[in-house]
Amino acid sequence: MWRAYATGNDQLLLLSLVTRITLHAPNETLEERFLSRWYSGKRHPGHCDHVEGHHLAQTLRSKGPSEPLELPGWHIRVDTSDFRSFDRNALIEFLNPLIKPV
Repeated sequence: MWRAYATGNDQLLLLSLVTRITLHAPNETLEERFLSRWYSGKRHPGHCDHVEGHHLAQTLRSKGPSEPLELPGWHIRVDTSDFRSFDRNALIEFLNPLIKPV
């Protein structure tokens, strides 16, 4: 499931502004996924999990992820609690008109 909402009034202006996509899930799910990746040893060593891994897992459980920046334009929140329920084709259909060749 996903939803998009505009943080500005002018629809034409929105087409030229930033489109943010944020993924979210319950804090416990985020912690579980992080720990699973961490214990698998597949995370890049640059993440420094050996120094801060447990601290990050505790932060995910207690506070959750940080809030996205407040920017003008579209903000799309994607619930990743259950990847099977995510309709990526609908999201792509929504995004296509917003993408302009450079």
